[in-house]
Amino acid sequence: AALKGRIHFRGEGRYEAIRQAGVWNARKPNRFPEAIVLAQDEQDVVAAVRLAKQRGWQVGTRSGGHSWVGSHTRDNAILINLARMQQIEVDPATRIAKVSPAVQGQAFNKVLREQHGLMFPSGHCYGIGLGGFILCGGHGWNSRLWGPGCANLVGLDLVNADGELIHADENQNSDYLWAARGGGPGFFGAAVRFHVKTYPRPAAHKFSAYVYPAEVADELLTWLGAVQNSFPKYMECSALG
Repeated sequence: AALKGRIHFRGEGRYEAIRQAGVWNARKPNRFPEAIVLAQDEQDVVAAVRLAKQRGWQVGTRSGGHSWVGSHTRDNAILINLARMQQIEVDPATRIAKVSPAVQGQAFNKVLREQHGLMFPSGHCYGIGLGGFILCGGHGWNSRLWGPGCANLVGLDLVNADGELIHADENQNSDYLWAARGGGPGFFGAAVRFHVKTYPRPAAHKFSAYVYPAEVADELLTWLGAVQNSFPKYMECSALG
């Protein structure tokens, strides 16, 4: 199938700028995919995977680009950048949402909040794409109560190693769903859509901050380790130095 998005081969004009822009932090991997595809839709992902299979390349997928090690950027590979795929679809009756991997958590929750009064336990940090967050486990907002991101994954659409677009859930292709719940960059498919559970948005959000001198750090952390399991599930606690 012909690509709707652009493909940039190594050595061509904009290749290097696009390669570097695919990693959010300043430390760029010293790895160079043979080609980068700026996918417009799932059929572009199909075409990219089939090209990789034809040429014997590995496949990396980039959602939000927040991997500290830039694991999506590989040598002898094709890099599929999903940033242009930004679909969100919500079924208010079942509270199941279908969402693209490159959608950022705060953008997803903005739609859930403003249009449906719902919430998903997305990542705490700003700008985190749902793809890496869910596939790597995903400890996020209210995860003590609702579970991590991967525990709320009930299905996904993906392109397998043969370049076929398939659906995986508990009843079909269930090995892909099992692997997606923590497989991270080693997941053996290119996810193009997640089907996730969402929850009624809490009526209130409260935040409290306490500042202690560094001299009492050992005492404070010992106390916190002893009592934090007694906190209610809806309460999150973080210690920052």
